[in-house]
Amino acid sequence: MSRLIRELKAEHLTIIATLAKVSEYGINTPEGKECLSSARGVLLAHLQKEDERLYPPLQKIAVTDRSLRGTLRIMAKDTEEITAEAVRFFDKYANGGAGVAFAKDYGTLVSRLRLRVRREENTLFAKYAELVDGAPAFPMERTREEVVLLSR
Repeated sequence: MSRLIRELKAEHLTIIATLAKVSEYGINTPEGKECLSSARGVLLAHLQKEDERLYPPLQKIAVTDRSLRGTLRIMAKDTEEITAEAVRFFDKYANGGAGVAFAKDYGTLVSRLRLRVRREENTLFAKYAELVDGAPAFPMERTREEVVLLSR
């Protein structure tokens, strides 16, 4: 597995774990707000890394690979929607928020992010390993805690 894919998978865990801490601390605590700010930074840096390093080689291959081109189109649309939703969430709760509204918005965002992580790792990362690295895609081993964190 390439270094890039290992880094991106590790960042997925960091994003989800940091958002879990927001819920743990509470959005109206200084610690919760700090975790929210940190999650925003990690997510946006992660997306930039994908845009700069993951997608370009896949897009080159997609010029002649119709299936990959379709997958990239679907994933790009999904990324745009989730990114917009995440930014709205981070902006809305940067200074705290009401418990019930926060819980609902938080649950929706985290569920969408977890689903996206699974789809990205199982689809895009596997394609990257196969087509760019020229190697079979082997899943990164995860601890039991990591598996639970990503599958709640």
